[in-house]
Amino acid sequence: MELIPLDLSPLHYVVPARQLCRPQGVTVDNVDNLRIADSKNNCIRQVSPKGDLLSNVTKVLDHPIQFPMNVTTLAGGYVAVLDGSGKISIC
Repeated sequence: MELIPLDLSPLHYVVPARQLCRPQGVTVDNVDNLRIADSKNNCIRQVSPKGDLLSNVTKVLDHPIQFPMNVTTLAGGYVAVLDGSGKISIC
């Protein structure tokens, strides 16, 4: 399995390359989990600092995520997702 090293000092993440298909945006939450906008897989992947896949978010309020371009963590633990059509969803 090929691994993609991501050096986000002081943390160091290793994400299995096969899990990602055209990653576009990345953010870190308040407990150091990485959130990645995985565009070609139409989801947001949440990865622990150890590289474990914690979740795949494919819908926001019952609406499928379509080609996520960017993701950011907001105050209060909310997440904003920008999709390929220019729509911003907050979950």
